[in-house]
Amino acid sequence: MRILVLGGTGFLGSYLVPKLLEQQHRVTVLTRQNKFTDTNFGSNLLYLNGDILKLKEIQDCLTNYDLIILIAMPKVNPGERITQKRFAELKEETTLYFHNSINLAKKLDVPIIVTSGANFHTKTGEVADETWPILRDGIPKIGENTDRIIEENKSQIVQMLPGQIYGDGGMFKNVMLKWILEGKYRIIGNGNNHLPRIHVEDCAEAYIQVINKLTLGEKYIIADDYPCTVNEFTNYITDCLNIDRCKHLHALPVYILKGSLTLRTILMDCIVSNSKAKLELGWKPKYPTYQEGLQELLQNLG
Repeated sequence: MRILVLGGTGFLGSYLVPKLLEQQHRVTVLTRQNKFTDTNFGSNLLYLNGDILKLKEIQDCLTNYDLIILIAMPKVNPGERITQKRFAELKEETTLYFHNSINLAKKLDVPIIVTSGANFHTKTGEVADETWPILRDGIPKIGENTDRIIEENKSQIVQMLPGQIYGDGGMFKNVMLKWILEGKYRIIGNGNNHLPRIHVEDCAEAYIQVINKLTLGEKYIIADDYPCTVNEFTNYITDCLNIDRCKHLHALPVYILKGSLTLRTILMDCIVSNSKAKLELGWKPKYPTYQEGLQELLQNLG
């Protein structure tokens, strides 16, 4: 299959693209980087310089594909205060990512896999599944326009809803783990809120299974089997590293310094089910709990 990947040079993309090539797909990665080469995969991998946000400039070069995968997203810097102006910019950029990508899929008459996030609000005893509406609160609110775009074109779309992705790279390694090792990381509030997690290898494998099935019109929550709290996840890291556990920080200073959008995102409390992905896709996470994923990861990182 000839696959166009939008966001293929990012954290998830760096794991997904090799898996696509192992499956003998021919992959084109659209990238804004001026120079990017990888000779390990020969002629089955092509890097094309361009920006999906400027579709009119590049659409004539984007032809002859069987599938599009959108995993690109706007960059939000760690600890960034999201002002109203910045929020409007992020919302416009997010909307354009989806609008242009889906329009390209319609023009080429091919299916598209899009990526949102497992953002829900669950109360005690509740477990969210794919029938629940996505919670557009905090930073995820930048994607509220994408829900309408997806709904209007869902017969051509598979929607992926991954939890927070951790692994060797991305925000986990370059921010969270780095700050923990430097003694700078803080747990906001009491840390008893749950956040869905997924190892990057398992997340990439879920996309492979979706490609094999291509169940258009469906959405899939991609998370591991165990709903852990922020405390559990963070404490397990420090215990494995044999260092002091992270201190807690009251929510008020975060609200004052970083704004309500950032605070509401950090304090999201969400337990999800991955049953649909397992049942319909035959997907089975290699790391069903955060303990298994973190233990191997931290050992490999030394």
